[in-house]
Amino acid sequence: VVAALPLAACKKEPPPAPTLVSVAPARGTIAGDTTVTLTGSNLTGVTSVLFGAAPATQVTEQGGGTLQVVTTGSPRGTVDVAVTTEGGTASLPGAFTYAGPLAVMSVDPIRGAISGGTFVTIRGTGFSSRPGLRVLFGADAATQVQVRSDSVLVAYTPAHAGGAVDVTVAAEMETAVRTRAFVYYDPSGVLGGTRGGPINGSVNV
Repeated sequence: VVAALPLAACKKEPPPAPTLVSVAPARGTIAGDTTVTLTGSNLTGVTSVLFGAAPATQVTEQGGGTLQVVTTGSPRGTVDVAVTTEGGTASLPGAFTYAGPLAVMSVDPIRGAISGGTFVTIRGTGFSSRPGLRVLFGADAATQVQVRSDSVLVAYTPAHAGGAVDVTVAAEMETAVRTRAFVYYDPSGVLGGTRGGPINGSVNV
């Protein structure tokens, strides 16, 4: 006669619930293809990873506490990140931001003195979603960089030798360049007098 096992002995323990504590990096482009590391606990047997409504791909389990995934495309904005395993779903609200492409469209004014200190407005895209932006005129860093919006930032030019230079906006993992967008000149070499065609009216001097 085989003794019956207690019901509790036959019951399978459910898998432990996952937790999610960090997402790095916390931003990527709307095109996707950003490699992201998720950190937490019980991150095994993963069935899905969602960035908002967009499923991640290439999910790789790196031990019970770490996942590496690749984002897919999504509209611009901040989204929750959710990991589902056999033990349940763990989510981290507002953990990832999809940003537009980083680009430099224009620089105003387009020229300034070699001594630096020219106040410049740079227009483009993707500024506000990338903290710690740096602006370079040639290889030299601008000062007092301020992001006014996602499409406008301002800065003061550094000193530089005369000539045309590239203007670069640099983020943590990407850069945007406007080629030969700013010209340095030596004010001491600018001749006086009038230039251009005939003037209708009067000129105050």
